[in-house]
Amino acid sequence: MDLLLLATGTHLEEEFGRTLEQEMYGLGDIRMKLVDLDLGQLTSLDWSRAMSQLLDKASLALEEFGPDVALILGDRSEALTFAVACNFLDVPIAHFHGGEVTGGAKDEFFRHAISKLSSLHFPTSREAANRLIQMGEVPETVFFFAPLFLSQLASKKVVAKDELAAKFSFKWGAKTALVAMHGAKFDRPSTEDYLEQLLQALGSFPELNLVFTGPNADTESIGIRRKILEWVGENESRAFFVESFGSANFVSMLRHVDFAIGNSSSLVLEAPLLGTPTALLGDRQQGRGEPRAKALPADSNVIKGAISALLGTDPSSEVDGQLNDPTARIVRALLEFDYSPKGKEFYDFT
Repeated sequence: MDLLLLATGTHLEEEFGRTLEQEMYGLGDIRMKLVDLDLGQLTSLDWSRAMSQLLDKASLALEEFGPDVALILGDRSEALTFAVACNFLDVPIAHFHGGEVTGGAKDEFFRHAISKLSSLHFPTSREAANRLIQMGEVPETVFFFAPLFLSQLASKKVVAKDELAAKFSFKWGAKTALVAMHGAKFDRPSTEDYLEQLLQALGSFPELNLVFTGPNADTESIGIRRKILEWVGENESRAFFVESFGSANFVSMLRHVDFAIGNSSSLVLEAPLLGTPTALLGDRQQGRGEPRAKALPADSNVIKGAISALLGTDPSSEVDGQLNDPTARIVRALLEFDYSPKGKEFYDFT
């Protein structure tokens, strides 16, 4: 299998940490096409126009690469735009993380749209696999082997606490929490309101060190980023901002922190597998997780009580020593699948 890579969006943006280099570190020489976008001020119009740029440039890259199959993970708008380009140019798609539910964000729309454009599916839970079939995907095209995250746990080394602190310029405290908040279109009240209540609650724990990660590049994240940076500046002795850890470092952070709080998917997908205590805020992950995660309300007193409980919880990994790495089976399925041109069948199980 010859792997080609198209990199775009915040992976190439200095403002968002230009994460391409750290994600590619140690992977060797891979043929790549870099697609820079004019993201503007991240208004809805800016983002829509940036996606039109991506559709144009991704189409040219696909024409140049001529791939047999495109691999797409997740539910970002960039992923959907790339999927549309693949569809126009008759490139079959293998989609990872389809069939999940996140009722509080636009990702919900994008994810299911990508699934319907795809020929092959690698969901990360049996529930998601069943949901894909419910959406009309033929069962023989849906492969669930194990949560995809387990392949990362099996292949990535754990980065030491001291190394993380030195690399990303933060300090560990007697207790340290990771905070990951992103914009959510359908949060009611708004995600900024949830963040405000969270920051009020965190003010009651002066002994707690906090490491905030950068919000996604979304229209709804502009105010969130501003509010986080202001709060970090006012609490610089114990609060720190890291734009992006990169996948390997982020996994190690989840292992080391005493708990994580926010609305990131990592709180309902990766953290439970690592045994990291978490608290979820808002509707962004509504319907996600097994069992489906329950979120706290936008109430500083309730959040304060949850943090007190988290501080008394000991992390305990559920997967160490019993990893079920799905990588080999995924690769085998990719190599054996029939990608010959054909119409798409809608599977009706009634």
